Amino acid sequence: MGTLFHFARKPERVYFSLGDQESRTKNPVMRLVEDNTRKLCDAYAAQGVETTFGRNPGNHFQDAELRLAKGVAWILGGQAMERPMQTLRHEIDYCNGILI
Repeated sequence: MGTLFHFARKPERVYFSLGDQESRTKNPVMRLVEDNTRKLCDAYAAQGVETTFGRNPGNHFQDAELRLAKGVAWILGGQAMERPMQTLRHEIDYCNGILI
């Protein structure tokens, strides 16, 4: 695969996340989101960027705050991917919902 884009500033890490129900929507455009996201993830990886693709239970809107926290934690340290959502929920509650 050739280079499809050039970075103004190359990121070190990129976290991609989708709900496991997103590809099952009736909307034909939205059904392509998972395939296109995986292709984008591969394209970043081919440019030497550390990437991960996470699938979470539910649709786009389910547990949005926790999914965001999981992504931020992975970008900062790579640890949150292995931690259960319930642990992350407790940590966010402990911080009063503010990501630090």
